[in-house]
Order: sequence, then C-alpha cells, then structure tokens
Amino acid sequence: MIQKRAQWICSAIAVAAVGCGTAQAQLTNCMDPGPRDVFKIFVDEVRVTGGSAGSARVQARLQSIHTFLSENLRASSGNNGSVRDCGKRYPNDPSDFNSTEFDGLDNLRVVLEVWGVLDGPAKESGSLGFALVPAHSIAPPAVYVIPSANLLNSLRQGRQMSAFAPLVFGISQYQNRSYAAAVPLLCAGTQQLNLVINGQSALVDPAFLSSQQDLVRKVREMTDKAIREARKTAGSPFGQWTPSSDGTFVCPR
Repeated sequence: MIQKRAQWICSAIAVAAVGCGTAQAQLTNCMDPGPRDVFKIFVDEVRVTGGSAGSARVQARLQSIHTFLSENLRASSGNNGSVRDCGKRYPNDPSDFNSTEFDGLDNLRVVLEVWGVLDGPAKESGSLGFALVPAHSIAPPAVYVIPSANLLNSLRQGRQMSAFAPLVFGISQYQNRSYAAAVPLLCAGTQQLNLVINGQSALVDPAFLSSQQDLVRKVREMTDKAIREARKTAGSPFGQWTPSSDGTFVCPR
C-alpha cells in the first residue's frame, strides 16, 4: 500500500515522461455530464483497494464518502457551477489525465474532477484525487492526490475542497476575461490553499508540497493581473486597492 501511494504521488507531481512509468488508460465517460453551457465539477466513483467492495457494509461506507464529497463540493462551489455524479468513472492513475483528457474536460466546461479511495475495507485511511482542469495550462500536471489518515473526517472538515473549488472557478473566470468575477474566487481559494499547505507541511512529501506552492505562486500572479484589469473599469471596487511594496496587488487579509 505504501508503494502504491508513492506511485500515485510521484505521478501527481512529475511530468509524465519523467514520472513513474505507469501505462495510460482511457477514462470512461461521465454518467451525467450535465449541460455544456455551465461550469461543472465531476465526482467520480469512490473505491476500496484490494477489490473487497462486495459487502453491503463496505458499499455503504463508500457511498457515505461519496455523499460527503459531493455535498462539500456543492457547498464550496456555491452558485458558480454544477456538481455531477459520474457513476463508475474512475482514474486508475493520475497519468490518465493526459492532454487529450484535459482538452475533453475543458470542452465540457469541467473545472474540477474528484475521486476517492479507501486503503482497505476495514481501514479509515485513504486518499482523494483532484484534477484541476483550468490549472493544467499554468501549473501542469495539475493533478493532486491527497492522503488522509481518516477520509471521512477529512471530508467533514472540507478544507481541500474549500480551496480547490474557488481556485478553479476563479482561474476559469480569469481565462474568460471576467476579471472582476475572478478576483474574489482567486483570493478565497488562495487563502484556503495556504491553510491546507501549512497544515500538510509535516505530513506529506516535500516535492508534493512544492507542487502546490508552485500553484499558489502562479495563482498570485494571475490575481495581480486580474486586479489590474478589473481596476480599468470605471467604478470598480478594486480601484481603491493599493499595491504592496513590490508594486503587485495582493488579496486583503
């Protein structure tokens, strides 16, 4: 199990050509992709390692995790997009999210895809996987797998979803040149992700943390540009913001 988790994390933070060498496989289509004209989040199946998900008790645990995951994503998304149940869709490896897959998700206006796995039918530990679709162009590979000692407790806290959901919606608004709408989402996501990074600093691989810190740096640059563009609109509330000592605009604390 330790070796398998290491393979997941390696794939999540490395370029495919330098990664762990796992084979790519095409993902099945989402069961309920929703309308094409709205932003959306795909929630994939939650599985258990070892193929021991046949009992009713284990199936109930997996369904509970899936329900918590969907509810937290809806809460952290607000009115910015729709959360879709993708049925049996599930990545076997982070490298399944290649450029072709990301392009297909982007065409469907999917901003985030999430899945989960329990380490075993009798264990509380597991991991959550996140594919940040609009971040793929600024901080590739933009696929993260977050281990957790207690998956349900992590979902009840909802910290990671509270960061990633606003971030991807904000990046999408920025890429669509809706700068005023992008700024509060980028600010909320960055602040939450900083809390997550600080909380994880003693728990996960340093290279994995470095990849998330790189994402924060890229989003900060994007936020600065979004504020500058939003300030050009007459009457913009961002017109009263003043730059920091290095001349860049940052989110208020």
